[in-house]
Amino acid sequence: MDKTFLIIDDDPAVCKMLELLIRSNGLGRVVCVLHSGESAVGEVLFYQPDIVLLDMVLPVTGGVTIVRQLVSSGFAGKCVMLSQISDRQMISRAYEAGILFFLNKPINAIEVVSVLRSAMELVHLKQTMNTIRSTVLSVPDESQNPQPLSIEAQLSDIFRDLGLIGTAGIEDIQAVLLKIIAHRRESREPYQLKEIYSAVCQSRGKDSDAAQRALEQRIRRTIQKSLSTIAQIGCADYYDSVFTEYAALLFDFRQVQQEMKHIRSPREEQGKINTKKFMEGILSRITV
Repeated sequence: MDKTFLIIDDDPAVCKMLELLIRSNGLGRVVCVLHSGESAVGEVLFYQPDIVLLDMVLPVTGGVTIVRQLVSSGFAGKCVMLSQISDRQMISRAYEAGILFFLNKPINAIEVVSVLRSAMELVHLKQTMNTIRSTVLSVPDESQNPQPLSIEAQLSDIFRDLGLIGTAGIEDIQAVLLKIIAHRRESREPYQLKEIYSAVCQSRGKDSDAAQRALEQRIRRTIQKSLSTIAQIGCADYYDSVFTEYAALLFDFRQVQQEMKHIRSPREEQGKINTKKFMEGILSRITV
């Protein structure tokens, strides 16, 4: 289904250019164009577009105020702001209000199309997850006394939430987690990840420094992918249950925020991961 856009800008030329870019690049359809902030919130809530493109400075009601009112009204779409203003504090206030991306004027056509496509992907991701969640919740309980899930099944559920199903590194992460669980059953001594890596490699008949480094690299790449997934979910919906459950549990939340900045602007540095925090966070969700 085509994505829908609503444009709010007091410059008719900008509105025409945005409409042309959306139409000529097959991004979707524009359902409404407004040239003032007056009644903008009511119009957005009426049309319920997927993406709102709006200027920061508008007659009657400013763009930041409009975004705040939309968020407080439960608007499910995403807001992309355009402005000639370059003041960092004002841009920060716009992000705090709830915008997804900020674009500087004058408009750069390539940048606009790239940002809108990213916004569309985030909207699609949220819609897909909502569909999956509603489908799962609608499945009736076939057993009044369900059997407890195995550790492997519990891990699979977590990996699915984190978007890691089908990723090569999840077998390595699962093997490391099972070794940590086995270590805790046998000893009260704290574990060292390098020792766990060595034990995993030994069980696979590849106990060498090169094998351990390769194992660690696969695990770190997989955890970095998970951080990116969580950050994308946070960009799409800051209150999504997966985001609120795992963002601070598996990562330093400041690094999640940094990854969100990177998604919004690739010039920003990526967020960093902490392998042990990730492992401990998953273990805290496992019933052994």
